[in-house]
Amino acid sequence: MTDAIWGYGTLLELGDGIGGFVTIAEVMDFPGPQLSRDNKDVTSHSSPNGYDEFIMTLKRSGEMGFTLNFFNDATQDFSTGVGSLYDSGEIRPWRITAPASVFTIEFEAYVSGFKTQFPVNGQITADTTLKLSGQVVFA
Repeated sequence: MTDAIWGYGTLLELGDGIGGFVTIAEVMDFPGPQLSRDNKDVTSHSSPNGYDEFIMTLKRSGEMGFTLNFFNDATQDFSTGVGSLYDSGEIRPWRITAPASVFTIEFEAYVSGFKTQFPVNGQITADTTLKLSGQVVFA
């Protein structure tokens, strides 16, 4: 039998900066942080058998996007929610909590993009982009 975890019920939460978190309303599918690592070519004339050599350098936490069913909610709006963080440029703690709290992912990020969609045949949505800054912690 598999130990796979169903993604339904995963929470995307915004921190208040003093330890509390609030769940962002009506988040649809979203990827986790896009972790990557820079590398530096250190190939020299004495590299074994003429093969290139590299060292790993900076770790990058990348960006993360998510889509909301957009409506007038305090966690989404431009007064107190995600939209307000786009306007202010403020960095805030974020947390992803997997179903049944089997693990969390915590990071700090800026809201760097906020794009609304008004389809003829569908719900109003907001595509939101986070620019992560610093370490991503898996717990």
